[in-house]
Amino acid sequence: MPRNLEIFNREEWFLSEGMRDDGNVGYPIYYRHALSYSIAKNIIDGKNKAWMKQEVDRLITSFNNEKSYQCDDKFVELYPLAIPPFERGKGFILVDQTDSYYPLVFYSDSSEREGKPRVSALKYSLESIKDGLEEIYDKLSELSHESEWDFDFQNDLWKIYPGKPYS
Repeated sequence: MPRNLEIFNREEWFLSEGMRDDGNVGYPIYYRHALSYSIAKNIIDGKNKAWMKQEVDRLITSFNNEKSYQCDDKFVELYPLAIPPFERGKGFILVDQTDSYYPLVFYSDSSEREGKPRVSALKYSLESIKDGLEEIYDKLSELSHESEWDFDFQNDLWKIYPGKPYS
């Protein structure tokens, strides 16, 4: 993992969920934002909507089948966690290959933390990205450089994610 990850050089709002309408502080790394940022970097590098749809579908299929997902281009990688004697269903590690944020660990539903299984959060985020990919892709296409991803852009993007548990 490089030491020059973009998340270390941005302000606290970067990739965070922010304040929820109910007054609670959201997630410090909002999975939809993280995935969208990886998508944005690929769009900036010239990947089209068809390529992005294909990769999101491959990523979700890998998740559903508890298989590794790797992309030949810089996007993300997904690795299922296994505990000897190699029991499946223990969770996932999501590795961003765009040098934007550190690897994210998602524990399975059977290993709850604060009453919330993390794998479910990844699943819902992947489904949200897939369900809203047309509009998300169009919004991300407004960026010509990653430095244009600012607080206002991130908030506008948050508004278009389908299936958010909070509004």
